[in-house]
Amino acid sequence: MELAPNPLRRPLCISNRSQIIAVYEVPAPHVSHPLQDGLPVENKLVPQKASVRRSFWIILLALIATATPNLHAQQTVAPTPAPPAAAVSVPAFDVISVKPNNTAAHGMMLNYTPDGLHATNIPVQFLFHEAFGLNDDQIFGAPGWAQSIHYDVDAKVNGADVPELHNVTHDQRRAMLLQILTERFKLAYHREPRILPVYALVVAKGGSKLEEFKTGNNSAGESQHPGRMQMQNSALTAEGVPIAPLASLLSSRLGRPVEDKTGLSGIYNFKLQWADEGHDGPPRGPDAAPSTDAPPPEPSGPSIFTALEEQLGLKLESAKGPFQVLLIDHIEIPTQN
Repeated sequence: MELAPNPLRRPLCISNRSQIIAVYEVPAPHVSHPLQDGLPVENKLVPQKASVRRSFWIILLALIATATPNLHAQQTVAPTPAPPAAAVSVPAFDVISVKPNNTAAHGMMLNYTPDGLHATNIPVQFLFHEAFGLNDDQIFGAPGWAQSIHYDVDAKVNGADVPELHNVTHDQRRAMLLQILTERFKLAYHREPRILPVYALVVAKGGSKLEEFKTGNNSAGESQHPGRMQMQNSALTAEGVPIAPLASLLSSRLGRPVEDKTGLSGIYNFKLQWADEGHDGPPRGPDAAPSTDAPPPEPSGPSIFTALEEQLGLKLESAKGPFQVLLIDHIEIPTQN
């Protein structure tokens, strides 16, 4: 299954217990520092109404800037330096609807729309991941219902703010989820640095096996779509993608931060396939306990660690490093709309 990219609806992420399909439009790589993601370090107060909170969203968010790489033209001379970018005003949601989803469906979806977002069957823990860019082992103090209760969420900006919304980056869109968490779930939190187990993604001893992306058709004569990464079950296909999105995906699969230490700065085509083990890393979350369920069937094929080295010439090495963690001070089940 392949979904055509749409610049007003990115990313489209669909997950299902039996399969995961994700199509990403990948922005240009950038360095993300744990303490500089544009979100407040803590939030102890109940947020103000819309007239006051608008300025809250502008602060720091203008520091985040990502751009889709121009892969269809090569410059042979140095471009004229661009003037400093003006601060982008990030609109606040005017209407937020949160309703329990009692369908017991397995699939989840979060879709950024031209005037806001639409999410189906998502737990609050998913909003933590998306808003703060953290894994489960970087989130402390969330109640059990944050994973067990699922919701349908619709949020829209005022019609007059739709043009402004088109100018914000994807990272700024993700940061806007904090308004949903603070207003509807009464989230109060703080953040602090901790030393956590991480994986360093490095080039394996035999060298990288990644194919550099070139414009035009691929070896099979098929049209290529730069900036696309598609995953179904445990098969990953990428066209014209930098290393950063791969590291992010590995982090999600392994439940542990993955740092890109490859030194590879290009964009690449690659395919990766490994044994579908559901969750490929250690138990997720700081208080994760071993499962009491019956053991799953023995997977066939290489582990994700072996597949990375054999198929891509990359390797994951265990390490430790300082990362920002999220500590939940207060959160409530939302009231009816």
